[in-house]
Amino acid sequence: MAHLKQQNRKQIIIYAAANFLAFSWVLGGGAFPQDWEGRIGAASTSAVVTGLITLVQLIYSGILGDKLKSAIVFWRFTNPLPGCRAFTEIAPSDPRIDYVRLKARIGDLPIEPEEQNRVWYRLYRQHENQTSVRDAHGNYLLARELACLSLAFALIFPVLAFVLGTNVTIAMLYAGVMLAVYLLIAYSGCNYGRRFVANVLAIEGAISEPAK
Repeated sequence: MAHLKQQNRKQIIIYAAANFLAFSWVLGGGAFPQDWEGRIGAASTSAVVTGLITLVQLIYSGILGDKLKSAIVFWRFTNPLPGCRAFTEIAPSDPRIDYVRLKARIGDLPIEPEEQNRVWYRLYRQHENQTSVRDAHGNYLLARELACLSLAFALIFPVLAFVLGTNVTIAMLYAGVMLAVYLLIAYSGCNYGRRFVANVLAIEGAISEPAK
């Protein structure tokens, strides 16, 4: 079974390539080069381009780390991982989760964020191959990576556009669009992250017998 991050790599590459294409449109003053279709075709089939985008994304993702990437999605710099709010926020707000049965299986539910994440992670490892858990996990990882890339593009590309002297109006419009895209993806990442945590707890709470 392919790793979830590997499954998401194709979508990440396509998204990055689309953003580079949009940036070339901005640099062109709101127009593509005459041979833009040929360039796109050549780039999409180029192993070098694909490999380069993959390498840059891997380095960027590794530099940020899981906690910072979660902070970029959830706008929390203290205990940003969604599992840190598993039992105090997410479980009580999800009608699918039998909170009483969950407590009967686990015992006293943790309150401290780091302990919540540790207990939740142990449950996740027991149910990680459930379809609902894998789907939610994959969606959360993809949204998290796209949010981080979008923030980088929103910060770097508009500055480059201004520095390179492109049309100011188009550059400002581009900056606004990139920021809006980041906000939308970050919001969807928050929802996917909470759903990922909740799905694990819903499965655990549906088990009738007490944990041993």
